[in-house]
Amino acid sequence: MVGLMSDLIEVLLAVFLVSSGSIIGSLIRFKITTQLKEFHVPRFIPIFFVNCLASFFLGLIISFEKNSSTNFLNEKFLLFIIVGLLGSLSTFSSFIWEIFFNIRKKYWFKTFFITAVSIFGGLLFAFAGYKLGNA
Repeated sequence: MVGLMSDLIEVLLAVFLVSSGSIIGSLIRFKITTQLKEFHVPRFIPIFFVNCLASFFLGLIISFEKNSSTNFLNEKFLLFIIVGLLGSLSTFSSFIWEIFFNIRKKYWFKTFFITAVSIFGGLLFAFAGYKLGNA
């Protein structure tokens, strides 16, 4: 019974950490995308920006974990930051929706451009965060 109770507490804690991070990440995403839309930028720019931002911080955190001599980046911290906060800050579903929208409209060049730039930008920013963390 004690083992079952501690397992339940661990699961509930994980759910709480991911949920808390998700709330914060989605609020940050909402604020950033709302602010960028005020500049009348193309619709994919806010999505691109938050995805690159999340990728940058993911790379930075990965470098900290790799270089950590201690275990300060424990599983609970990673659940909160990576799965919760960065997972909801980045917008894969919005990215796919934007691509699908452009495919439906037969905007082939724009579809290719958004896809290529988003994937390359995400990798570039993840690498930049990783390199910064290793500096």
